[in-house]
Amino acid sequence: MIVSRCVLGMCIAALSVAPIPLAAQTTGGRALDARQVSVEPDSIAIVQAAAQRIALFMARWQAAWLRSDANVVAEERNREVRGRRIGSGHCDYVFHSTGGYPMALSGMGTDTTFPPIVSSHSQYALCPSWQLGPSARDGDEAWYPDYAIRTSDSLHIRQMREDLIRTLDGFQDLLPGDDWIRMQRVRFLVDAHRFDRAERALDACGQTDKCLSLRGFVAYQRGQLPRADSLFVDATNAMEELDRCSWLDLRTLLPNSYWNSPREAYLLSACGERVKLAKNFWWLSDPLFSVKGNERRATHFARRVWFGLHSAQDRDERHDSRKAYGGDAVEELIVRYGPPSAAIWIGEKEDRLHDSHVGDLHAGPYATAEYTSGRQSFTPSLSAAFSPFTSGDSSWQLHQREGMRDAIDGGKIWWPYEHMAFDGRIVEMPLGQLAMLRRQSGIQLAITHSLFVPSDSVMQHLRRDSATAVVMRSPSPDTIVQVGEGRVSPSGALFTSAMVPATEALVSIEAIHPRLRTLAARSRFGIAPPGTLATLTANTIAVSAPVFYDAVRGGIPVDAPAMFPHMLTTTTLRQGDRLGIFWETYGITPGDSVAFRVAVERTTRTGLLQRIGEVTRLRDVPVRAVGIAWRDPDTRGTEGTGPAIMPRSVALDLGDLEPGEYRVVVEARVGRGELVRGERALSIVRR
Repeated sequence: MIVSRCVLGMCIAALSVAPIPLAAQTTGGRALDARQVSVEPDSIAIVQAAAQRIALFMARWQAAWLRSDANVVAEERNREVRGRRIGSGHCDYVFHSTGGYPMALSGMGTDTTFPPIVSSHSQYALCPSWQLGPSARDGDEAWYPDYAIRTSDSLHIRQMREDLIRTLDGFQDLLPGDDWIRMQRVRFLVDAHRFDRAERALDACGQTDKCLSLRGFVAYQRGQLPRADSLFVDATNAMEELDRCSWLDLRTLLPNSYWNSPREAYLLSACGERVKLAKNFWWLSDPLFSVKGNERRATHFARRVWFGLHSAQDRDERHDSRKAYGGDAVEELIVRYGPPSAAIWIGEKEDRLHDSHVGDLHAGPYATAEYTSGRQSFTPSLSAAFSPFTSGDSSWQLHQREGMRDAIDGGKIWWPYEHMAFDGRIVEMPLGQLAMLRRQSGIQLAITHSLFVPSDSVMQHLRRDSATAVVMRSPSPDTIVQVGEGRVSPSGALFTSAMVPATEALVSIEAIHPRLRTLAARSRFGIAPPGTLATLTANTIAVSAPVFYDAVRGGIPVDAPAMFPHMLTTTTLRQGDRLGIFWETYGITPGDSVAFRVAVERTTRTGLLQRIGEVTRLRDVPVRAVGIAWRDPDTRGTEGTGPAIMPRSVALDLGDLEPGEYRVVVEARVGRGELVRGERALSIVRR
């Protein structure tokens, strides 16, 4: 049957071919010369013949895979592992029959499950997971598909693929301009790791968006990530508006919950707005601004191309790409997680049992979708894509948090909505303090972090080897510049500073190991700086947010440079600590008398029983605020040209302030003028 097949935007006539029965496969592994094929010399007949040869190879590959996995699950001695894999393979039946997640995946002493990916057009569902047991593989199938084939068959399969490639080369000679045949040549050359030949197959392809996408896919598969990302960007820019909107569609990467679904909010946006959101989304997804290229964006587009190539016919080696048979669930699996590291067949007996449950679905053979640990999630929340300059620590979760695991061997499982295999490890640095101090034509940033996290091996390496950190500023997706740097101290303290324009931007602090370049820590957030001194109007004053420093070592610093070496890397202190507070007041005229107030005020509300106890004097009333106020008649300590800068600092004993959440407030007023105020949050814990 001839159908219209559209892949990567190219629609041509092709043959809808079911896998050929093994009994009909009589070529003995010999190459099929295109010139020996008895077809009419027209493009449709040639493409049909190419589709037949591809279907023949895929049927043989599938048969070899099934032979390799025939007894993997049935003979598994560990009952838990066997149960997990059977539950994963029966994902759609268990989900639809119980309305919940497969029990085989949720009852292993864990308190979480792997949510299934459910088709919108059939009962088919997939349950991706971390590895459910021993891999039974020599390597990662996502990197080399023949790792799924046992050694006794792998050499024969490799030879059959080479024969198929030569046959497709012959068909391409007959139809030099046929995009569908070219795409399939690229697909099987990449599967064989014949990357140079794959690139040569695209020499005559031109500079269309489709050809650029294929070149990006080949570059990605051979590990040339910056080049792949650049090619994918070029392909995106070369597309027509509607094609670009479809290509950049993010809905697969957005959680689809019943209430306040990010997908629903996204779908309410017009095409132009979606394109803008996608640009922001991938901007924020860039793992490291200081490294050329955007590996997460390149991974996404490579996955899109991968599925396009594998869905060029109704079935590939494992899955049916037709929506009625769950092809939309397969596509979502690939886009969110990539091809599985191991897809282990649950066996012929389980296949028959499965088909008896799901009726006419027959989407087998049924297999697990297992992924290696150590993966990372770089995509931001949708709210951050809508408003990048308000993003912060909560906009990302790069890896499992403390007490979570990216494995199923007990404990709380971390399973993000998407992830990718990453060559290295990037961890999140908790932000200590961010100070933004006004200068005449810019803003002085001062930022602290603490890398003293004994349980984190990456931060241990960065501390031990005094890694250099850079400050990257990005006001837009197309502009990323380094504006400052710092060095991690042996104690784990990191201070960075930079002079930046007084405009909104993303800031990314990135510490990379000097030798192990794949180990890094980062902190990324949006900033909305105050105006510069030049923007202050006459007779107007302003005050910075207070900055905490070590009062024991720092004394009473006279200006910001003297305070910076003692700036605290945390805003959490213990009861009884001595807190240094530094701030700057702007626009003061020499001779002015300035009234200041510095206070530590509690923001945590006390409980009802605690308040009753205090009123009835059944318990002591705790100290909940400390402060100091004074008038400063001496304004000669101002600095700078234009509106003056008055630096000031005080040290306060936190004394008996009870544990809780506070804010440190600095207020300033000249005469009867306007009261200006700056504040910073403070947490106090028990000593």
